[in-house]
Amino acid sequence: MQDVTNEAAGGWSLSLMSARAKLHHKDLIDGAKNGSVPWWKVHRFEMQRKGAWVEDLVLDDPRIKALGVTGKSTGVDISHKGLRYDIMSGTDSDFVTHATRQGMSDMVFRMIYFGSKRP
Repeated sequence: MQDVTNEAAGGWSLSLMSARAKLHHKDLIDGAKNGSVPWWKVHRFEMQRKGAWVEDLVLDDPRIKALGVTGKSTGVDISHKGLRYDIMSGTDSDFVTHATRQGMSDMVFRMIYFGSKRP
């Protein structure tokens, strides 16, 4: 799963965002340039969009489907043979979000990491 996630993340580009997401991204950047939005919110939005894109590609990958995994819209991203996996960008905000999300704070899961630096 890690290899599939790495491959998916390597193909990401901001140009792959939906038209709606691109508009929101532009608004965030404009706000950051004029000081009304902190730059970390721009980065967080970019990583959230990348994360959703990577997760979709991983769950659609034939190698992952062949394992018979199940994906969920809430909670852990993938369950397989009683194990739980979550695809995460590895940013501090991603860790905090997962650690405090209802239903996940007491759950043990393996992090499938993608990102620019190792946590």
